[in-house]
Amino acid sequence: MDAAWAAKAVQRITAALRSSNAKVQWNACHAASQALQRSINLRGDAEAATQLAPLHDGVLEVLAGSVNFKSRTQAAAALEGLSAESATPEQRHRMVSVLSHAVEAVCGRTQTVQADTEADVRTANVGGQHAVHRATVFSAAQQSDVAISELRYRPGLLAQLQKTLQHLQALDLV
Repeated sequence: MDAAWAAKAVQRITAALRSSNAKVQWNACHAASQALQRSINLRGDAEAATQLAPLHDGVLEVLAGSVNFKSRTQAAAALEGLSAESATPEQRHRMVSVLSHAVEAVCGRTQTVQADTEADVRTANVGGQHAVHRATVFSAAQQSDVAISELRYRPGLLAQLQKTLQHLQALDLV
């Protein structure tokens, strides 16, 4: 695969992940899933995890910040397609953290959110560089803002979150 073409594809998918349109977001998550599953072509490339980092971040933003449960489910499914080579251990640790917060939020156990930004902002030292990580964590009040029609997707979202968590944790055991 041509590296320039792959970089442009990652850029376009990442832009679509940030869309406020739920259908565009779901389709972008599906495309991200396919891209991550096909990242086999990047294996052996020392820059593979770096090339895919924007895709990881975009999927994590959907997972943590979307009120659309179908999009969040598809985002979790996208992360389940990761291979050990397509993300660094630090990136996978961050993913596990966001997934854990998402499980807590879906189960209704998360109670606090920063009032001004409604986001939890963390900095982590990754590869000698500081990376900013933003993960929106839903409070009980935000959970009530979720459309009633979304609640029927909650069991599927919770199941996919747990399945993806198990997959990512298993990658770190190998």
